[in-house]
Amino acid sequence: SQLPSELEDAARIDGCNDFGMFWRVMLPLTRPAVATVVLINFLHFWNELLLAITMVTDPNKRTIQAAMMMFVGEHGSDYAIAAASLVVSMLPVLILYLFLSDKFIQGLTAGAVKG
Repeated sequence: SQLPSELEDAARIDGCNDFGMFWRVMLPLTRPAVATVVLINFLHFWNELLLAITMVTDPNKRTIQAAMMMFVGEHGSDYAIAAASLVVSMLPVLILYLFLSDKFIQGLTAGAVKG
């Protein structure tokens, strides 16, 4: 939807130029949606396993997700180390979600109720 003309008029009366209107009016209104997009994109790129496997050939430069594949072998698996690496790999996403959780929930439910 569009910005109501009353908000634009009020910003103009307060002396905002186009950038000021964007920075002080539009951006705060879209903060929940921006936080949702940031969190979902971070999660998508954090879990990009196929790209990490095909592009990174040096074992010392592997991502966490690609290195976790080493713990599951053809003849056996070390489940304790695999579980520990799973916890370590999910910590950055969990920390980011904890900081953005209220904005994330607002962004997901913004269009759910009309009124």
